[in-house]
Amino acid sequence: MPSRIKLILILVLMVVTVLGVYLSLAERGERLRLPPDEEAEEEPNSTAARQIFYRSELTVYSADEREHWVMNAEVLRRFDENELVEMEEIDARAFEEEKPVLHLVAESGQAELDGELEFYAPLTARSLERDAVLEADVLRWDPETGLLTAVGDVHLTRSGSVLRADRLTADQGLEVIEAENEVWSSVEGD
Repeated sequence: MPSRIKLILILVLMVVTVLGVYLSLAERGERLRLPPDEEAEEEPNSTAARQIFYRSELTVYSADEREHWVMNAEVLRRFDENELVEMEEIDARAFEEEKPVLHLVAESGQAELDGELEFYAPLTARSLERDAVLEADVLRWDPETGLLTAVGDVHLTRSGSVLRADRLTADQGLEVIEAENEVWSSVEGD
């Protein structure tokens, strides 16, 4: 009889253990379950930055690596889409064969993986080779050609004269190559 009692006790113990495990898992599942309105996963926000950097530096090279830009920004945001980097409060310098040729200050801008740069107003670009200052709504740099394109309310002040244009193409030293709707006027004082 003692072996029968042992067998019954073992069976009772197994039933209690299985029942305890079942109830424990059921209770745990209740705690982890979300209310019905929160069960669906939200789609990822495609406009959210993958990485954010503060007071950072970004360097972008031209296709032939003869020209490059070094940009310091208060905020850099890196996105997955097009490997885009957005910048805020930019202080940048453009170089031709390691020689600084342009200093730019802009409110904001962006850089793409292929090296294209775009800066937004208010922005000022000052040639370090000539007496020239450029202001525009948007300034783009093409890494293939090394040329700058200024668009929208363009003002180029050089040697006492002002060039106003809707669009202007120049090299990094602010030597004008092409201007659309250009009007020259003299600056008083200088």
